[in-house]
Amino acid sequence: MASDRPDLLILDTRYYRYNYLAICDALRRQADDLPVLVLLPMRDADLLYHTLDHGADDCLTVPFSHADVVVRVRVLLRRRRQQQTLPISSHLIINKSERQATVNEMPLKLTAIEFDLLAVLADHPRVVMSREQLVALVWGDADAENCRLVDSHICRLRKKMQDSGLTHDGIHSVRSIGYIFRPDA
Repeated sequence: MASDRPDLLILDTRYYRYNYLAICDALRRQADDLPVLVLLPMRDADLLYHTLDHGADDCLTVPFSHADVVVRVRVLLRRRRQQQTLPISSHLIINKSERQATVNEMPLKLTAIEFDLLAVLADHPRVVMSREQLVALVWGDADAENCRLVDSHICRLRKKMQDSGLTHDGIHSVRSIGYIFRPDA
């Protein structure tokens, strides 16, 4: 359930016995929109850069104050709220926090995969996404055998968008490469 998901994750590595870099990597694969603030035990530029490379959105190093943490949390949550609703066009809106897409203010009845495909394409407008990239981003798997599944899901997604009254769905096939999302084309 979407309401069961946290709004933000704080990893305090000062007391953490597990590999927090692996946790950051796993979070980026499974919950790409979850902001992650990592509290580091020492000031070390290499450690900071390495942590950010593994998917942390922000880092604080000791010593830090309670106010430092509160301000960083507020900033990360404000950014997340701004990214949650994507007005793609005057007719199509994607609300990631509620996992809902609407056309002319009417909800589209999409499966989880169809919604994820639409959100990924909308997150990368005017970028050609190969089937392999879409499989990796939506299913979390780079298995080439699953690449043809993308075509059938895109076909159903397009049909649902057109059936809802959207005259232009914005999803374009790029020969045998993959798909591109151009909402204004």
